[in-house]
Amino acid sequence: MATKFESYSSGGDTNFSVWGSRWYAQTFTPSDGHTITSVKLYLARRGSPGTMTVSIKATSGGEPTGADLCSGTINANTFDLYDIFGWQEISFGAGASLSVNTKYAIVVRAPSGTVTTDDVLWKGDNSSPTYAGGNKFYSYDSGTIWTGDTGADCYFEDWGDLTFVAYPSDPTTRVTGLIHRYDRGVYNIELLFGDIISDFSIPNVDSSTTKAYQSKEELDKINNALSQGTPVPTPTAPVSPVQPTPAPTVTTPTTLTPTRDTGIAELTQYAKDILATPAGQAAIARQQGLAQGVEAVVTPYAIDVLRKNEQEATLLIQIQKMTQAAKATGITSYARGVLLKAIVDAKAQLKELYKQ
Repeated sequence: MATKFESYSSGGDTNFSVWGSRWYAQTFTPSDGHTITSVKLYLARRGSPGTMTVSIKATSGGEPTGADLCSGTINANTFDLYDIFGWQEISFGAGASLSVNTKYAIVVRAPSGTVTTDDVLWKGDNSSPTYAGGNKFYSYDSGTIWTGDTGADCYFEDWGDLTFVAYPSDPTTRVTGLIHRYDRGVYNIELLFGDIISDFSIPNVDSSTTKAYQSKEELDKINNALSQGTPVPTPTAPVSPVQPTPAPTVTTPTTLTPTRDTGIAELTQYAKDILATPAGQAAIARQQGLAQGVEAVVTPYAIDVLRKNEQEATLLIQIQKMTQAAKATGITSYARGVLLKAIVDAKAQLKELYKQ
């Protein structure tokens, strides 16, 4: 069903006579991107003006210019005789796509009409017009030269279909994979936003993309191994085996609590803070032990740190992507509202995570 977008129908203290080479136009500015499929104009007739043509044109310097973006015709002889006016709808077929906050012109002409006897009368406001998106224009030479009149507006209604912009339908829950591959420092990420798959990397982290079902299988294996207290498998022995040696002794700081910004955290600095903690030092020792063929068990605290890191990274990625999408040109007001709401929710989740 068509939707009414821009319109004006106030004042109504004058009539503009359309005939022959005398054309009239009303400029307008869509507040939402849409496909215009018809216009309704408040019209009457005198005599038999014949076929009336209405078109949509782009503007330059505020005035109509260029070829018709779309057009339609109507038999003006069927209009009510002056001074009875009525809304007449002129269809544009498939119509034309109009961009948000861009000025266009509705151009009206009745080439077979004649002055005062066979003309079309277009109702307008010539004393106190209030439409901010455009104004009346007229031409005495069939649209070659246009003259603007900022003190007048014509009655019009712009009808069409809303142009939808792709955006995350559920941006806070559609992330399908954020998997940390232990002992390799690799994050494999796949984000699903509706039907759009976005692949990207985290700064300073070796990143690649994998299918969601593969990531889930690997995560399940790791989680099962950790929940059962089973160490992660050791690397395959090199061609020239090296005799295992005990893991080096690491002196850990007495107390050091990782710090974070309550806004969007600096991942690299936070990673440094984590590595300086007892759990971080233990993880370093474990890595060194694995390199020498010595198995080590991940502590529950280290597992919890990894879990929080993954949750934090997921939220930061969501906030970054949704912020970029909300700033994109051409996005509808509704879509921007959905994204801003989701950003607020994600930041609230991030703050709750920092409290843990």
